[in-house]
Amino acid sequence: RRLHVPRKLTNIFLDVARPNTLCNRETCGILAGSLVRDELRVTHLIVPKQTGSSDQCATTDEGEEDVCMFQVNHDLLSLGWIHTHPSQMCFFSSVDLHTQCGYQSMMDEAVGIVLAPKSSPSVGIFRLTAPSGLAEVQQCREKGFHPYHQRNGPQAGNGVYAESDHVVLSDALTVQLVDRGDEQCPTASGPGSGGQVPQQAANQAAHPRRRAAACERDPGMSHESVSA
Repeated sequence: RRLHVPRKLTNIFLDVARPNTLCNRETCGILAGSLVRDELRVTHLIVPKQTGSSDQCATTDEGEEDVCMFQVNHDLLSLGWIHTHPSQMCFFSSVDLHTQCGYQSMMDEAVGIVLAPKSSPSVGIFRLTAPSGLAEVQQCREKGFHPYHQRNGPQAGNGVYAESDHVVLSDALTVQLVDRGDEQCPTASGPGSGGQVPQQAANQAAHPRRRAAACERDPGMSHESVSA
């Protein structure tokens, strides 16, 4: 199925993320929407409460619960996620691949958008290759950053993930910004720490998967409502 994404969504998210980007901290958000005549449309951009560092961002436990409830109450599907790379190139890290795996395992059309303002290209809309890339990451038990998935290079087209070819960028569609976080993310690393996050944040690095799992455990939610 085609996935329609408002073209203005990336600029809206960059504006929200700007305070963090200036401090070299990543920011993440969730793409939510609905199914209309067998096509998916992103209608909401949800920014949860989160922590961030120069190379990771993670939704807090409170943020995960809040996003779950918002999507349930508004009957929204999880259609993917978006995050910034303030000082890195536009690619999926190994942690990003595992995050994407969580979404794509439950919604085949789910995508991950990477915004890298200092890189060219600066925008990437990615998904794991199917079935090979998706199966590889699903079977991987490594935590944190690990180089195996980048054995053919880190860029899209390396056999594990690729540019999404089912996405339609639409000038006509609008998106509702739902900012549930703080104006600026709490830092997940102290000065000079090299972007290392504390254990709690590191454990949440694949936050969309954890959020999806938490939602899935709620018997009051339909399968469609928790596709993440």
